[in-house]
Amino acid sequence: MHGGDAASLAEFFNQLRLLLPTIAALSNGFGGDEGAELDKVASSCPIYAKIRWLLVESRGALVRSKILLLLRERPTNINRIAKELGIDYKTAKHHLGLLEKNGLVKRLGVGYGDVYYIEDNAYKHWDELRKLIEESLRRYGDGATP
Repeated sequence: MHGGDAASLAEFFNQLRLLLPTIAALSNGFGGDEGAELDKVASSCPIYAKIRWLLVESRGALVRSKILLLLRERPTNINRIAKELGIDYKTAKHHLGLLEKNGLVKRLGVGYGDVYYIEDNAYKHWDELRKLIEESLRRYGDGATP
């Protein structure tokens, strides 16, 4: 999925809605061989696997989840995101780039001071996306929202 691929993002959210009960059961310890079941879910929905990796499984997942929470409150620029999260400007820029590349955020402008905001399809399906963000916050021990 590349930035601007709204159809792929919409398909992700449709598939996520269908898979949430299975994912919830797996995360609560039900369903037998959890790893194999989760692999089946990921292989049947590569878009879900990619978004899950971005927001839950990868090393920077917590930062990306917090960025989405900030942008949900209001569109903002890299400088403010870095300041509010207590991270380096380049780190914030890197994570925003990944979120933008994968169709979760968009930006207005083409230079310093660009304003980032939640992409329309991600905004429309915030409830599903929020479940992944909450999982990230629980997993990494930071249940407080920014």
